[in-house]
Amino acid sequence: MEVKIKKLHPDAVIPSYSKDGDAGMDLTAINTIAQEDVTEYGTVNYKFGLAIEIPKGYVGLIFPRSSIYKSTTRLANAVGVIDSGYRGEISVQMDVAPPAMMDGSGALGYKGEMYEKCDRVAQLIIMPYPQIEFQEVDDLSETERGTGGYGSTNTDGQWVYNPRNRHVRKSTPDREQIINKIVNIHPSAGVDMKLSEYVGGMTDTGKWYVGLLHTLELKELVMLYEIFKKM
Repeated sequence: MEVKIKKLHPDAVIPSYSKDGDAGMDLTAINTIAQEDVTEYGTVNYKFGLAIEIPKGYVGLIFPRSSIYKSTTRLANAVGVIDSGYRGEISVQMDVAPPAMMDGSGALGYKGEMYEKCDRVAQLIIMPYPQIEFQEVDDLSETERGTGGYGSTNTDGQWVYNPRNRHVRKSTPDREQIINKIVNIHPSAGVDMKLSEYVGGMTDTGKWYVGLLHTLELKELVMLYEIFKKM
């Protein structure tokens, strides 16, 4: 399928597939526009110097590249959407991740680097989509799953509080033991939360903190415990 594309800048790079069978075409940044506080909690706008004419009935979707795991940046809206009627320049807005990663020495800081000019920072997929018309009804058909939501398909193990719908790990004795130790040593960065409150009756902030611990891998929990012991 042919799609019309226009260069808006002499340094712009026409998107292309890296390998045969790839679904996404790489998008190359021609410049970056960053906030002054980008080294902490700022955002970066990556421009590609391109405009495209997506056929009606198709949509352009911009996804992060797999290399983003090496970077401190995250695509602000998770997936970018380019409608067929849009004729402006393609760009992406990325958030700079907060300094929440810990290195081997126990220091808090960033892990990786931000994308720079001329880096391939995202990938474009153009695909068809159906035109939807909703039909309001009084009842929906019944299914085996029914109204079961987050985590409803898990059939073994105990699943714990999930803050902001983050992925949680299955509860195990080893994990519960190290989490209890962490809560005793470091009660949620200033939140007065004793271990008894962890079991029940704690504040929403306390629940979020404990729930966040449950999203970490066991080795990360052990490392966090060792750091807190030295504080």
